[in-house]
Amino acid sequence: MSVTLHLSSARRVLHISQPFELLWGSRLERATIGYERFGAEDGPIIVVQGGISADAHVASHDDDPRPGWWDALVGPGKPIDTSRFCVISTDWLGGCGASSGPWSHGAPFPAVAPADQAAAIAAVLDSLRVARIEAFVGASYGGMTALAFAERFSDRLRRAIAIGAAHRPDARAVAWRSLQRRMLKLSPEEAPRREAMALARALAMLTYRTRAELSARFVVTPSWDGAEAHFPIERYLEARGEAWAQAMDPESYRVLSQALDLHAVEPNRIEAEVLLIGARQDELVPIEDLWECARRIPRGKCVELDSIYGHDVFLKETASVGALLRRALGGEAVR
Repeated sequence: MSVTLHLSSARRVLHISQPFELLWGSRLERATIGYERFGAEDGPIIVVQGGISADAHVASHDDDPRPGWWDALVGPGKPIDTSRFCVISTDWLGGCGASSGPWSHGAPFPAVAPADQAAAIAAVLDSLRVARIEAFVGASYGGMTALAFAERFSDRLRRAIAIGAAHRPDARAVAWRSLQRRMLKLSPEEAPRREAMALARALAMLTYRTRAELSARFVVTPSWDGAEAHFPIERYLEARGEAWAQAMDPESYRVLSQALDLHAVEPNRIEAEVLLIGARQDELVPIEDLWECARRIPRGKCVELDSIYGHDVFLKETASVGALLRRALGGEAVR
C-alpha cells in the first residue's frame, strides 16, 4: 500500500533512532511517529486521540484546512478550544499514517497495544520537551490509550478523559473482532482480501450502532433482483464496508483490531484524575465496565449518556459530549 503524507507546518514526523520496545516482546528498530501540533502555541497541551480509523488530523486549522475527524469538538471556541489549548495528536503505530506500520515495516507487523501507543505519545512529548500535559482526551481506541498513558505516566498529565473505553475489553467485543480478523485470513489474494475487509467492517458497524437506531433508519421491505431480495440496511453495510476497504490496509486493520483486544490497565495504579464517559446503549464497551473502572481509580468518575448511537456517541452526540468536555477542561465539576 502506498501512503501519501499531507505535510504542513503542523504535521511532523519523529524519527526514533534507538530500538522502540513493544509490550508483547517485539521491538521496532527504527520507529517513526507521525503527529500534528496546532492551536495556541504556548497554551496548555491536550493530547487528542480517536478510534482505529482516526489519524493525527483531528480538526481543520490554518496550516491544514482539510476536514478532521473531530471538527465538531476541536477548534477555536469549541469544547477543546484551540484558541486556548495546544492540541497534539499522533498517527497510530501499525496504522496507515506516518507512524511505523505495515506500509513501512512490512508484514507481518508486530503486535502493538494501547500501552505502546501511549509510549509513542510520550516519546513525541519528550522530543518537544513537554514534561506535563493538561489533559489526554481519547475516544474508543484513543480512550484505551488515554487510560494506558494515565497508568504509565500519571505524573505527566493533570487529567484523562476516556470516552467509550474501560480498563479491559469486553469478552463479546473480543469475539466480534476475532471473527473480523478471521475473515481477513480467508484469502491472501488482494481482491478477495479486500472483500473480506469490507465484510469485516460491515460486521463492525453492527457493533458500533444500536438496534434502536438501525430499526429507526432502515425498513425491512425488500427490493428485488430477479429471485434475490435486497434490503436497505444491506446496501448501507456494503457501502460502509467498501469505503473502509478503500481507505484501510488489511494488515493495519488486523494489527489495530488485535490491539483493541490486547488492552489492559490496572485502574488502581492511575494517580491522575480520570473522567470516563459512556453510552448506556453501548454494546461494544458495556457501561458497567466503565463504572467498574471508575470505582477502582482513586480519582475516577463516570458519566452516563443516553444515545441510540451506542459506541459512536463521541461522533454523533457532539452537543452532550462537548458540554462534558467543556466543563471538565474548564475545571468545573462534572455530574
